[in-house]
Amino acid sequence: LIAVPDAPGKPLVMAFTSRSVNLSWAPPLNNHNSLISHYRIQIREGEGKEWDDNKIIDTPDNRTVFQVRGCLPFTTYSFRVMAVNGKGKSHFSTASYYMLTLREVPSGKPSITSAHNMSSTSIQLTWVSPPLSTIHGEFLGYVLRYKPRMADESKAKEIRLKDSSITKHTITKLKVFTQYSVSLQVENPEGQGNVTTVIVMTDEGVPSMPVNVSLRNITNSSILIHWRQPTNPNGIIIGYRLYYMHKDFTDVETVRRPQEHMQYRLSGLKPYTNYKLWLKAFTWKNEGEPSEPFTMMTDVRGPSPPTVSNLTCCNETSIFVEWDKPKIFYKSVDNYYIHYRKENAGTWKEIEVIVERTTFTTRPTTYILTNLTTNSLYEIKVQGATKGIYDSSKLFKGQETEIQKFRLRQHCDHVRAFTMVLSKDSSSTSSSSTLRHLENALGSSGAGALAGVFVVALALFFAVVILGIWRRYFNEAYYYLDEGTVTPVPASIPDWDIIDAKRAVPTHVFIQRVAAMHMDINTGFAREFQEIEEASKGDISTSNASNASEHIDKNRYNNILAYDHSRVQLRPLPGQKKGEYLNANFIDGFQKARNYIATQGPLPSTYDSFWRMIWEQKVYVVVMITNLLERGRRKCDMYWPNEGKVIYGLMEVTLIKEEIMATYTIRQFSLRHTRMKKINSGKHRPTEITVYQYQYTNWPDNGIPDNPLPVVSFVKKSSDLNQDREGPLLVHCSAGVGRTGAYILIDAILKQLKSKGEANIYTYLKHIRTQRNHLVQSEEQYAFVHDAMAEAIASGETNVNASHLSRCIDNLQSSFTTDENSIPWQLLDRQFKLATSYTPPECQFVSALGGNNRSKNRNFDFLPIEKSRVRLSSTPDGSDYINASWIPGFHSLREFVVTQHPLESTVADFWRMIWDHSVSTIVVLSSLQKPEFGVFWPAKKMDMEHFRVELTEETTNFNGYESKQLKLSSFHSGNFVLNVKIIFRPDWPRPRCLENSTDVTELPRLISALYVEEKEQQPSPTVIVDRFGGTESGIFCALSSLLSQLDSEHHVDVYQAVKYVHNQRPGTWRSQEDLLYIYKVLESVCTSRSRYPPEGVEE
Repeated sequence: LIAVPDAPGKPLVMAFTSRSVNLSWAPPLNNHNSLISHYRIQIREGEGKEWDDNKIIDTPDNRTVFQVRGCLPFTTYSFRVMAVNGKGKSHFSTASYYMLTLREVPSGKPSITSAHNMSSTSIQLTWVSPPLSTIHGEFLGYVLRYKPRMADESKAKEIRLKDSSITKHTITKLKVFTQYSVSLQVENPEGQGNVTTVIVMTDEGVPSMPVNVSLRNITNSSILIHWRQPTNPNGIIIGYRLYYMHKDFTDVETVRRPQEHMQYRLSGLKPYTNYKLWLKAFTWKNEGEPSEPFTMMTDVRGPSPPTVSNLTCCNETSIFVEWDKPKIFYKSVDNYYIHYRKENAGTWKEIEVIVERTTFTTRPTTYILTNLTTNSLYEIKVQGATKGIYDSSKLFKGQETEIQKFRLRQHCDHVRAFTMVLSKDSSSTSSSSTLRHLENALGSSGAGALAGVFVVALALFFAVVILGIWRRYFNEAYYYLDEGTVTPVPASIPDWDIIDAKRAVPTHVFIQRVAAMHMDINTGFAREFQEIEEASKGDISTSNASNASEHIDKNRYNNILAYDHSRVQLRPLPGQKKGEYLNANFIDGFQKARNYIATQGPLPSTYDSFWRMIWEQKVYVVVMITNLLERGRRKCDMYWPNEGKVIYGLMEVTLIKEEIMATYTIRQFSLRHTRMKKINSGKHRPTEITVYQYQYTNWPDNGIPDNPLPVVSFVKKSSDLNQDREGPLLVHCSAGVGRTGAYILIDAILKQLKSKGEANIYTYLKHIRTQRNHLVQSEEQYAFVHDAMAEAIASGETNVNASHLSRCIDNLQSSFTTDENSIPWQLLDRQFKLATSYTPPECQFVSALGGNNRSKNRNFDFLPIEKSRVRLSSTPDGSDYINASWIPGFHSLREFVVTQHPLESTVADFWRMIWDHSVSTIVVLSSLQKPEFGVFWPAKKMDMEHFRVELTEETTNFNGYESKQLKLSSFHSGNFVLNVKIIFRPDWPRPRCLENSTDVTELPRLISALYVEEKEQQPSPTVIVDRFGGTESGIFCALSSLLSQLDSEHHVDVYQAVKYVHNQRPGTWRSQEDLLYIYKVLESVCTSRSRYPPEGVEE
């Protein structure tokens, strides 16, 4: 009888290595009349586990020994055997004893997920351990080695982490701002595994003090300072801040373009004044240690003119001269100089009078001029002089007195002395009384002398008249344009921030203060604004020029007038007695007088004057905060050429380029003076200049913007362009008071925040309202300025230069705490929470959650809010709802529509939206997964209520992407046809891989370019479709905007782009990882291309 054999004996382990096991077993006791052909060995990995039917090996013959290969190191195994004969298979033998293969050096290596600096001397590493199956032995922990990148391996330091559960470690006591090579390995008793290495740099530290500081070439208004860069820069030195203090006032100058040897001339100082100076270097992140302070005194300046108090004839060849000390002098008056000559003699003779220092006296100084010629008319003037502090041989001569004239005659010593009265109010009286006195004293001969004087005066009068006529008729063609302004700029720095310093609010409490002022329906703002209004009513400044009958038509609004004392005055043209009138005022800035010009929107009658004011005041940036038409009303006239060039009076204006963005437009003009033919006194001013106009287009009339963030960004960009310019920043809206005042207030207080770490909005507004009435017109605008400042403080500087982006990302991923339980990447987390802080009230979801609309939503985490939802044309059931939101882009506030993948019940609504808003491009990021995410376009055609949707091209290739072409044609509007392209990119951008950023950025760039191209013909939004109208679409819109910004400005503002999307469609962003992903994509773009220059370097 033939049957299957009995089970073999229990296998025994005879020998083993890390990868193989030698087995031996006894054959079956009975093979039941059929020879054993071979054996089958079943392998079990691990203790107590089930046998795996897939792990069976057949031996090649019937020998009872076999080597099992392909085992894993340091792994527990057991084995059992079955015999096979001609009849079949036996039962399995008893399992062998458990055995453990030998160890090996680990083959796995940890994956470093994050490596970033924690500070200037520490680096944090985060990793994921390799699978345990790759450890090949007891997991003893990790070996971490680090060294400066360029150092030899012998300089590497080693840290052993003897806990295999650790996945994070901070390396401390590193060098500041140094690249380190950091490697990590796992370790078992056999040795160490493969190495994972990353390069990471410690953060910038605090620069040490500038060295070898010296003061040279001290004058009465400036000083030349020399120094060398810090011994330990501890980062990239971006520049230096030079602080100089006089009394209790400290000012600062920023010096950029650093070199190893630096020098800078500090100007604008007061003469004979003590200053304390010190320097600090600064990096992108930190300001360094101050240098040793220097105390110095500026040199003296010449005194004001003395006052000639007495001219007396001593005899027919000499004159007694007496004068009082100058009212203004510095240190002392050391010398006087008497200049005299015969009238029209040409050259002046000079006599030096040295002041004796024996005793202090206030008595006048006297001198007798001798050896003069009888019967001659002499001109006399006196000036004082002061010796220099640093060089006593150097004399600083002061201002000269007005020329005094005196005629010497025989017997003039019989005339008693008379006093020269120089008061302007009494000049006429004194002259006539003097003449009468002379006439009485001299008799008939004196009368003859008076007649001679009268003839000379009459001749001078006719000479002046003739000169005036000659200049009018023969010199009109020449117009000198490089003279000073009509109203000179005051030398004093406005001190509004010092006078009422107690009203200033420190940065660290400003946000809480604004929140408190918003309480009880903005009670705090109402109270402060009322106080400012009351203070403005008490202003007695006149506006006579604005009220003049010939100027009334040049005021856009009858109640908005320009104060006379601060009004911008144009220089008279040849033949004019006075300059033309403009409704414009100078406005002080932060620590700078006349930093702004606030004016109304130009009228057609003032175009010429407006452009001439720009030329004369050397304006480089014009800020316009209005649209030409708002709510059907004319708010401003178009004072610039739409294309080409236009001549406005004497000025030729040429439009060079225009760039339209979502919230503002930038225009560049060339401005040329058509009558400029010669230049005065060797001054070289170009005959053609460049002027930039920044027009903010999203400020609603009679209201305020919904979001202060784009306004703050606009103010920073437009103001920064004017930073190093000589002329003021010109700001206008319609009236030149409301929005204009808000802009000026925001810009000045931003500068105060940066310089002093405090904001004094209340005091500054009171100050500038004395220079132009009604600045910041309403309580609402006053509160908005506070909200804008709070936003600026909370968010900080988020517009990052491309060359600084990697460093910015490192900082965002830094954690400034030693608490092990703290949230990683605290700064990133803070920025994410700030960007997504807006929580819409329930009333914003009234349509999304109302009536039958609930069933039109796929996911209730992604709902449109009222203020930004896309509305459909009305339908018979009265619903205009679709789950879709308007999202702003770089070029337009309605550049994108984000929507969910249409449900079967909302396909008709989707195509109605495409039809209503003339959409020509649809981007589909969701995968087609029936039945949930099905096809929403027709196989051939589909009829709607008013139009037909027809597929014209099934599958085409559009720049490498699958696409379909459709045509929407109207049933009622003749031949109207809308061509629509659908572009497919399923699962974009999943998986979120940054190895090739082009794969992520190519499509947003393509769509952005397509939008700009189509915008030239007919602007229409791009519809972005993903599963729920959520994160994928949000990333797409944000990246599209940021890539356009990067190409245009070489900067990116990720925070602003992310906040824009959130405020339009709350819920889009799920975690800070979304924010970090956008940063990382942009970083990959910047590092893979060299087209973005560092800040301050022109391409």
